Amino acid sequence: MRKGKIIGSCDKLVTWYKPKKCPQGLSKDEFHALPSNRTVREIYYYIVVPGFRTEQVSLITTLLDKTTYSTLDIVGLYGKRWDVELDLRHLKTTLGMDVLRCKTPSMVRKEIYVYLLAYNLLRSLMWSAGTTYGTSPLRKSKARYSPSFK
Repeated sequence: MRKGKIIGSCDKLVTWYKPKKCPQGLSKDEFHALPSNRTVREIYYYIVVPGFRTEQVSLITTLLDKTTYSTLDIVGLYGKRWDVELDLRHLKTTLGMDVLRCKTPSMVRKEIYVYLLAYNLLRSLMWSAGTTYGTSPLRKSKARYSPSFK
């Protein structure tokens, strides 16, 4: 964390400036419509997993007010978002949903509903087993993304 106004131990406000040259992927109109600078909030934290190398994560957000949006709330939301991403990837790859086979929009919707039904049945079974035997019903990989501030 180099430049910016420090607002917490792992939290600061930084001003990003528009580049002089239009980057690839943006049209000239989109580039000219951008503001000349933008203030963002940079939050960093460490992921500590015993036996693994500690990883530093930097989050960038436009939620600038620290009293309304606490650092821990934003980090917690990011962790939940990460879980959703993993669940969607799991849904697509494990259940074979990465390629939908139906041809019409109505049948594709039905196919997605069946996959979601099967997935929710599996997850409810996992939840039931986890709570019955006193173990976490969530993936073990979730512990990897528990934030630890240093």
